[in-house]
Amino acid sequence: MALRLIASSFTAPGADLRWDDDFLCAERARLGLGRRTDRMTAAVLSALDRLEGRPNDAPLLFGSMLGVQSRITALQNDLIDFPEDQIGPVSFSCSVHNAVPGAATIQFGMKVPVFSLAGFDRLPERVLSLAEAVLSAGDADHALVILTEERSAFADRAMRLHGTDPMEFAAVFLLGREEEGGEAFRPPPGLDYFRWIRSLFSI
Repeated sequence: MALRLIASSFTAPGADLRWDDDFLCAERARLGLGRRTDRMTAAVLSALDRLEGRPNDAPLLFGSMLGVQSRITALQNDLIDFPEDQIGPVSFSCSVHNAVPGAATIQFGMKVPVFSLAGFDRLPERVLSLAEAVLSAGDADHALVILTEERSAFADRAMRLHGTDPMEFAAVFLLGREEEGGEAFRPPPGLDYFRWIRSLFSI
């Protein structure tokens, strides 16, 4: 089975290839999020909220190379600066890879299966293959796929090692089964993760 693209939404980076902090602050207020909501979560929820025709019953597939870098870095700093028993449980729970899709299900009242995948160059391919498998099971007509990356010193280095300029983005895709004569939604062969994202959203 192949997938077709129904709709997409994107929280683009600014001129410095980072999300604009003023924009994220405004989106936190617009969506009723707490001021401590991390940058990646705010960017993803912004993109999800603006997705045309977003269903609340579609399985959610979240893909990110490294996850919530600002939260991970904050937790690591706390581990260095404070005794282990003084590390807040919220700091830990918000740093795990599935924290962002978990926040999405709460924000939008989605009672759906959630999958969280990490990976590098082949991440989109793996996420889309899982989306195909989920839809092939016949329990849902659509799937929501999120691909997102947040910059940090470590993430920037990883991106440069993969031959791309570091950037932040939150891309959301509403996918369905390929219809007769429809075009399959796949990254072109040989085009890496970041170049594919740039080509889709003209970064």
